[in-house]
Amino acid sequence: MEKIWNWIVDHALGEIRVIKDAPIAFFCWVLITIPIAYWGASWRYSVIIENKESLIFYLQRQLDDLQKDRQANAIYPSSEKEQRREQEQRDPDAMYQLGSKVGTVVAAEQNLGENIISFKRIDGTGDFNENHDFEYRDWTIKIESYADAFILRTFGKTTQKTFIAVKTTIIGRHQ
Repeated sequence: MEKIWNWIVDHALGEIRVIKDAPIAFFCWVLITIPIAYWGASWRYSVIIENKESLIFYLQRQLDDLQKDRQANAIYPSSEKEQRREQEQRDPDAMYQLGSKVGTVVAAEQNLGENIISFKRIDGTGDFNENHDFEYRDWTIKIESYADAFILRTFGKTTQKTFIAVKTTIIGRHQ
């Protein structure tokens, strides 16, 4: 252990002698390297900070929209008649989860004898949860399989989901 300590002290003294012999060169080197190191570190962290700020802005905007929706619903609660009227005016080629439209379907083929509905394509919003059942026309259905899926993400949030050659099972009818 003493050998290592002696080596460190000898090395440090040697470096101090070099700096003593050429102090101007050492200080020039310090004056050049410190700003370069500072610039490199600030450049790297500025990118991270910009990403975090854009995420905060996006989430704040979503929160503001949700608060506006909550206030609007609290002020104007919908009656059962209004809810029925909304259900009657539903798009026949749309999918719904928890009462909200979460996508559309393309080229539906119904095989009611086997409780199967197949779709050429399902275009879902980011809110569509393919692992849970959803409403299509009068049916409550669940995805059993699909040939391929494409998911589009923006700022880390899923904005669109597309499923190709989808086979679903009819769970039941909804009101």
